[in-house]
Amino acid sequence: MRARLDPDDPRAAMHTGRPLGRLMLDRDPDLDLCHMHDPNQDRAMVCRFMYFRVKRLRLGAVLTRFLRERLAPGGTVFILDCPLRWPATVLGERHRFQFGALGGIPPQGYTEGGERVARFLAEQGAAARTWDAPEADAECPEAEWGYDDTLTADLRAVAAECGLRLRRITVPEPEQLSPLVAELYRWWYRRLGLPDDRLIVETYNQWEPYWALRTGSVPFWLHFPTEPSRDRLADYLREAPAPPYRDIHVNLFSNGLRSMGQLPAEEWGALARRHASRTGGLLGVDARAYPTDLGGLLRYRSAFASLGARQDLPAPLTLAELAEFLAEARGSAAHRPVRIADEGTGADAPAP
Repeated sequence: MRARLDPDDPRAAMHTGRPLGRLMLDRDPDLDLCHMHDPNQDRAMVCRFMYFRVKRLRLGAVLTRFLRERLAPGGTVFILDCPLRWPATVLGERHRFQFGALGGIPPQGYTEGGERVARFLAEQGAAARTWDAPEADAECPEAEWGYDDTLTADLRAVAAECGLRLRRITVPEPEQLSPLVAELYRWWYRRLGLPDDRLIVETYNQWEPYWALRTGSVPFWLHFPTEPSRDRLADYLREAPAPPYRDIHVNLFSNGLRSMGQLPAEEWGALARRHASRTGGLLGVDARAYPTDLGGLLRYRSAFASLGARQDLPAPLTLAELAEFLAEARGSAAHRPVRIADEGTGADAPAP
């Protein structure tokens, strides 16, 4: 492999990665592999690395044994189904190449270019002013977030064998589950007699479910700190049931460059302050260094842990409580984009 790849030459990236991807697939027939190349959000990385995203098409022996041995009869298996699709170039059986990724610009922004792309490439010192991408010949599950329904057949078989309930949670885009999850936490905290007025906004892989519970915080996950994600958060804060949050803290993932669609840290802090009734702003982020604040990758965990008085971990939420919350939330703005359906397998299992 060449020591350095040109991030603006997706054809060369595809050809360089093709034999490596095929080698992986030949050794594991249960996987589907997508080589994802994003010269916008992942620009700092794709010069040196290739992103191979894999999806399981079969459960395999280990996961099948786990479901058989660790779930009691009547237990519930949830399928988190994001049907998001993206144009792709088919390279062979179970093998494809995806140019671009969900985030700051739509798929056509990568393939059609335009003034925005030309300006971005000029700012990056690139020789090109547009990308010459391989022709897409299929629409496939998006490499990072899309669910491949091929796996469902194995899940149904195990559910039928073990008397398990199979339920599917469907969201058009991954972030659309976040408002419902936030409202679930608020509902749960109120039931436990705990405050429900602190919101923690987490981005990409910088999330801390343990410290959310220990600090009595409501989590709101965003997949990347871009304009569409900002709009999602703003809509939730505008539409969230009363009372408003007293404290809103935003943590931002730094990808090492100013990519298209990305927002300055100051805008995120201003949004938090505007909607918080007491305190709002950034958490664990050096606004002066962002988005090259690489220290934030190590800083966010201790920043979350520093919030407020620590409390004991509550007992796990039960399926019966989840069902009660969903019944109460039906028709709300948070519930509207989310569809939760019983797959029908193991129907004789008791419902939660």
